[in-house]
Amino acid sequence: MEPSSKKLKTDDGNGIPTRRDEELATMRSFKPELEVGSEFEVVNERRKHLKYYRYDKKDVKKEAGLYLLEGEQSKVDLFSFLSTLITLQKTRMDPKGFAELDGKSYQWKYEEVLKAPHVWKGVSNSSTDSVVTDKTGKNSNSKDETASAGDLHIRTKDFLKNLLSLDGSKLVLELNEEKEVFVPWIHLKTFENEGKATTGVFASRDFPAKAAIGFYISHPWLEWSEPWKTTPSADQDAELQIRNFLPNNDEASSYMWFYNDEGFLTACDPIQKKPPQKPSGVQTVPSQRILGMGFHFLNITECENFANVQIDTNGTIKTTKQVKANEQLMMYVEAEE
Repeated sequence: MEPSSKKLKTDDGNGIPTRRDEELATMRSFKPELEVGSEFEVVNERRKHLKYYRYDKKDVKKEAGLYLLEGEQSKVDLFSFLSTLITLQKTRMDPKGFAELDGKSYQWKYEEVLKAPHVWKGVSNSSTDSVVTDKTGKNSNSKDETASAGDLHIRTKDFLKNLLSLDGSKLVLELNEEKEVFVPWIHLKTFENEGKATTGVFASRDFPAKAAIGFYISHPWLEWSEPWKTTPSADQDAELQIRNFLPNNDEASSYMWFYNDEGFLTACDPIQKKPPQKPSGVQTVPSQRILGMGFHFLNITECENFANVQIDTNGTIKTTKQVKANEQLMMYVEAEE
């Protein structure tokens, strides 16, 4: 695919195109379509989107109730979490803002002490000092103290990729229900699947159908230059990766396209943030992995009957059917022919 031959505009005054100039020029060479559907449906959906994402204080709970708690039973079962869900949704493309809500709107906690052969860092509720435990669960900073699983919470900045093991430990996400009462919501655990260690997302409580249970917290990479465009084709994605406008490494499959608050299609990656523009030859230090709400660990299935959640075009994870506690959350992806 040939890039646009149009002369790039520059905003730095030295005649050298900026990264955004190059992005826009590449976008102009693509022809993504508008959303499919009748004109009335499309216009109505756009109006609903913009109305809700303005987060007007007067109507936000009413609008959020319609969008986040779509099913009738969800309005009963999860209404006490609505304020927390609204707050978290605002940070779906802002990992830094999401991290600032740690201990306020949510927290991650070990349900059991990790027994893997490597050490990990956590944060104790009673202290801001880091607690390092060895494979026995003992505090390696003290010969006498033993780390208590119930007292240890991991902060998102301390997340390690190989944190979980096959020993039954769980990393539990708790949400603030009301008055800073944290309730188990989902959990991550690693299990054996066809002889391989696989990390999955599991419900920590019953969830009704048609309920928003979380968000794909991620770093925005590339925002399309016009609103309401469809997701680029695989060939266009590949071209954007070659030009380093999208993640392009072993973990690049984690990024997804979502609409931001204003309806602009945005590539979002939960693993790494967009590197700053550097002079040629200067190495960019990889960004630190984020834990977010953990939904980038969702496993997929090619059998629609096995799926129980979906990710919508705004990065919201919604249940498609009733989910029982300890049931694995799985997303349907159509098999490639």
